[in-house]
This record gives sequence, structure tokens and C-alpha cells, in this order.
Amino acid sequence: MPVYDYKDDHRPPKWDKDKKSKWTVKIKEEEEIFFHGYNQNWLHEESESIWAIKVEDESPLVIGEDYRPKYKGKNECINLVVAKFVKHRENHWHGYPVNTISDFPPSDILKKWEQSPGVKKKTIVKLNRAIK
Repeated sequence: MPVYDYKDDHRPPKWDKDKKSKWTVKIKEEEEIFFHGYNQNWLHEESESIWAIKVEDESPLVIGEDYRPKYKGKNECINLVVAKFVKHRENHWHGYPVNTISDFPPSDILKKWEQSPGVKKKTIVKLNRAIK
């Protein structure tokens, strides 16, 4: 079983809004999102990354925010619905919410999500167009 290590650089007070996205869910929920992605086998083998999306009532839930100036445009921030988890040492993982404009899920992950119960095809189409 993998070990999930949360990193505090995506949470206040160590979070730098000009450099990183921010989790808006509690650490326990962050860990649950990781294990959901792991258990669903949403693994991108080439990059050794697990991608996850949390869906309730067929809609993706906001799990983070992006305040980085080069991505937010005129908005105060961009709400994030996708998480990426990377292995940082053998069987240990950490993750962060991603802005699909700058860090897009691989096509095989989108296909896996599309085949998953509760994930609407239109959600995948929106992600494909990088629409928030």
C-alpha cells in the first residue's frame, strides 16, 4: 500500500501564491482524493503520476485555487478540480491541485475518467478545452 505524505508548500502559511496552487480541502480529504485515484488506477505510468478528480452528483468538486498571475488573468483566482500526485521516493507520494491550463491530464487519464462511474462526458470535454 502506498504512503501519502502531504507537503505544506501548497497550504498557508508556507504556500507562495505567486508560485504554487493551493489546496482548499482539509488534509484528510487531500489524502482521500489520492487514495481514490490510486484505487481507481488513474496512474499515468510514463510519468509515474496519479491523477484524480473528485465528483459528487456528477459534478467535479473544487479542491484548490490558483492565484498565479500568469494563469488567473483578470480573475482573483481560478478554481481547481484536478489533482496530480507524484512519487517522491519509493512508495511515497505527495500531490497538489493542478491548473489544467498549465498541467494538463494525459489523454489516457481522460479516457479512464470518462469510463468511470459518476464522471460525466461533458466534464471531460470541458477539461479537454481547459475550461474552468
